[in-house]
Amino acid sequence: MSVTAPRSGREMPRFAGPTTFLRLPTLEQLSDPDVVLLGAPFDGATTYRPGARLAPRAVRQASDQAHAFHAELEHDPFATLSVVDGGDVNMPPHDIVAAMDALQSVTAEHLQAGRCVFTCGGDHSISLPMLRAMAAQHGPVGLIHVDAHYDTYPAAWGNDLHHGTPFRHALREGLIDPTRCLQLGLRGSLSSAQDLDFSRQAGFCVVTQANWDDGDGKERLAGFMKSLRGPIYISVDVDGLDPAFAPGTGTPVPGGLSVRELKSVLRQLRGQQIVGGDVAEISPPYDNAGITALIGADLLHTYVTLHALGRR
Repeated sequence: MSVTAPRSGREMPRFAGPTTFLRLPTLEQLSDPDVVLLGAPFDGATTYRPGARLAPRAVRQASDQAHAFHAELEHDPFATLSVVDGGDVNMPPHDIVAAMDALQSVTAEHLQAGRCVFTCGGDHSISLPMLRAMAAQHGPVGLIHVDAHYDTYPAAWGNDLHHGTPFRHALREGLIDPTRCLQLGLRGSLSSAQDLDFSRQAGFCVVTQANWDDGDGKERLAGFMKSLRGPIYISVDVDGLDPAFAPGTGTPVPGGLSVRELKSVLRQLRGQQIVGGDVAEISPPYDNAGITALIGADLLHTYVTLHALGRR
């Protein structure tokens, strides 16, 4: 194993040199890594503001500030893992099915080679092909889903594959274990009251923003985390955060989690078997001063560190 680390800012200025996720080498430079970071530049399944196809490029730029040691988790994942930027998956921008197939195929190839995969989207439809590849490798996985939206919604305009449906499909295809699924940060207006039913009837641990702020949400989260076992997939839609912290997103909803709250939740996954994950719905055209892309880069670092801490 060849161990990698973000390029040192003390040897070359952070604003100089190649632009990659976390300032890491590329797959061409290191052909047999432990972890691959993929870009999924696709937003053809979005239902409101586009722009998430530009996120991988923006998150690579925001990665200029990455260092190896994760101060909050007190661990350097690059001391034991080789991690690379695997480049962008070639996802046709006007064909949802072909785009999903492409991402699933590339992810599956890496998983079959014994690599962990974390992906920067892209709209939230990318979670479905990722979960298809994960379940083929690990069986049904647990899910940590942070979002303003349930993403278990019905078809829109006759199209059953859009960024509001990935976890309904994932459950029905047996890709996720509902007893190990958390949905956190849910809020805002809905098309109907029935939009609330699917996740709860499926057996997900559903913690709405109102539960979190005014109810027993934190206690329910603690109980969920205490019983959590097995392979886990993390999916963070940045609109789960309050738009004050993450303005660069396609469907912003006021009143969400703070970045500090999200970080606290993710730290509770220390020691869990994190087998993959994604960051979705960063839309650079709406991103004031690049702060949402900066969150994306920080999440990728956190995912890699959690994977290192819980590696089997």
